Amino acid sequence: MKRHRQSLFEPLTWRRGLIYALAFPASLLAALVFMYGVAAYKMGYHWSEMDWDGSGHTSIGEFLHSRDVGNRIVQQGGRLCAEFYEMSNGRRIRLSCPTS
Repeated sequence: MKRHRQSLFEPLTWRRGLIYALAFPASLLAALVFMYGVAAYKMGYHWSEMDWDGSGHTSIGEFLHSRDVGNRIVQQGGRLCAEFYEMSNGRRIRLSCPTS
């Protein structure tokens, strides 16, 4: 008897079921991280500007968080400054004023 080639329409075995059960959520998570990354990249911030906690380096979490950060020009003490704020609640994250 000739053995036929396996396909996706074979009866579901426990091994194939486990692969499907793990591959589907992993692919959804990868797609979500990719979409967050694209949204963060399109915000237009430079990598050094995304250091929201002031630690001196930008982490992947801060990069992904930058999709929820807006900026606006405010006047502080007679100078024009850039204010970075959370778009969800308007809370200020950082105020960047020119030194000169």
